[in-house]
Amino acid sequence: MSTKGVGVSSRSFGTTTRGVDVLAFALWNAELRLEVTEYGATVTSVKYGGEEVTLQHATLAAIEAEPRGFEGSTPGRFANRIFGGTFTLDGVRYDLDRNDRGLNTLHGGANGWGYRPWTGAVVTGLTDDEVAVRFTLTSPSGDAA
Repeated sequence: MSTKGVGVSSRSFGTTTRGVDVLAFALWNAELRLEVTEYGATVTSVKYGGEEVTLQHATLAAIEAEPRGFEGSTPGRFANRIFGGTFTLDGVRYDLDRNDRGLNTLHGGANGWGYRPWTGAVVTGLTDDEVAVRFTLTSPSGDAA
């Protein structure tokens, strides 16, 4: 879709090692182009004036294969570290995955939101000079424990 110098499109970004098909979305205006994939709701590219300004993730296979520092991804169920990989809530102790050097839980652990396929959808009903993509993920209670 493109009107008045702005647009949005989608394309296949590949299939995860677990067999899930993943889309990539591009959103642009006259100066800026943003690409985001459903895998981890991860920004794969930002171009300003035609120049790449991010650490680019060219393929899904490359993202899945490299241990990454979460560049461009959506951290979750929480951002940053949970010290010691444990916490207590309402008197119940929760032991979490310790994916940060075996000491702490970082950005939701090894199965955090940055490593999951989200569902992307182009947002409709906007003005002619607006484009948007909405990413959703269902994360049931207890899935991070």
